[in-house]
Amino acid sequence: MTTILPQIYKFDASMANIFDRFKEKFDNWYGSLTTIRTIDKFFAIFLLTIWIIILVSYFIPGNYIFEGNLIIESLNFTYNGNDDKLFLQKIEAIKSIDFQGKLEQPIALSGTFSTDNDPELQNKLANIDTLTVELPFPESRFIINQKNNLETTQVSLIELRIEPETNINQLNYNNTNNSLEFCLHSIKHSSEYCEFPENIDNYELPVNIGQLRLELGQDTLEIQLGQINIPELNLNRTEEITLQFTPNNNDTININLLSSHQLFITLPKEKDENNAITWFRKDIDVKNVQFSRYKTTQIVTDELKISTILQGEIRLGKEKIELEKNQFLTTKSPETAIRKIRSLTITNDPKLPPGIQTFITGETNSISVGLYPDFPVESIQPNLLSKHLSSEAITAIITFITTLTAVFLPRLFPYSPDD
Repeated sequence: MTTILPQIYKFDASMANIFDRFKEKFDNWYGSLTTIRTIDKFFAIFLLTIWIIILVSYFIPGNYIFEGNLIIESLNFTYNGNDDKLFLQKIEAIKSIDFQGKLEQPIALSGTFSTDNDPELQNKLANIDTLTVELPFPESRFIINQKNNLETTQVSLIELRIEPETNINQLNYNNTNNSLEFCLHSIKHSSEYCEFPENIDNYELPVNIGQLRLELGQDTLEIQLGQINIPELNLNRTEEITLQFTPNNNDTININLLSSHQLFITLPKEKDENNAITWFRKDIDVKNVQFSRYKTTQIVTDELKISTILQGEIRLGKEKIELEKNQFLTTKSPETAIRKIRSLTITNDPKLPPGIQTFITGETNSISVGLYPDFPVESIQPNLLSKHLSSEAITAIITFITTLTAVFLPRLFPYSPDD
């Protein structure tokens, strides 16, 4: 103990001496500031301010307008406009349309009807020229097919309009049978209803999500019905029935969509490369855009998220990232980053993979790409400084400021006689 105490006292004395020496130096420097010219003080403050601005701007991310050109298997988005929007327009000569979902209003068919495999039902149909088809269940189906595999039909989708806050879920082009498939539902309802309509609560309040108009033409059609009611026939069946139907006077069907609905449209063969462009309406205001789907099993924990991107590129500022198949596109604030879908087109170029080509635009401060969303291999993260200045301008400014700093900084530390 007696040997430790002197060492402690010696250390304290040494620290006190260092502190006094530092204080003396600081007092000398502070006192010498009064001798510095006003113009030097002004430039010193100016340079310090510039350096602070540069450093802060370097570390603060800047929001950029970005754009992308992607080819995808499928996508999900929510329509974010203020008024109803034309989504699909005038698809002529479609081979079939499969509509599934509950309707508040029945579908009225006017024409002649027949069936091949039910004599009792045929007797009833022989004296009827109007049928009212009710779709009372989420699993109810109404399918229109061309008859006898005709090359062309007169069935047309006149238009599909969607209401604000409507989700387009798993919009997908199936190249195998040249069909367009998607599900519509309100954001107030779960997207799981698309895959499992049997889980829809029949007492759920209906929400207007859009309007569908079909033109049937005058050719004989095959109508497949499931989970439907037909009051004229006193028919209430859960199993499917098939009818032959020849419309009167090129009838038009107007369907108000008030719950979750699925649509499967077998498209006509494209006559030219630009034919598909007119099917989708351009400039759709969107949010919650997703280029992914979930591969599910009976066990929820086995659910796997899969990218639906086939190829493409994203441009943010002057930088660009190429995307390959199955890579994820990740942005900050994914719910609002992509703000507009410029166009949707079914690809028909043999040099491109079959799918849906989409042009997107939005605003974000970070874009990442990789096979795993949490582990991107490439990213663009521009800062606030680079948003307003080119890299050459930034380099020139930093060089100029560094030179001025080297000139004026010594003037803030006048020579001390004690040095």
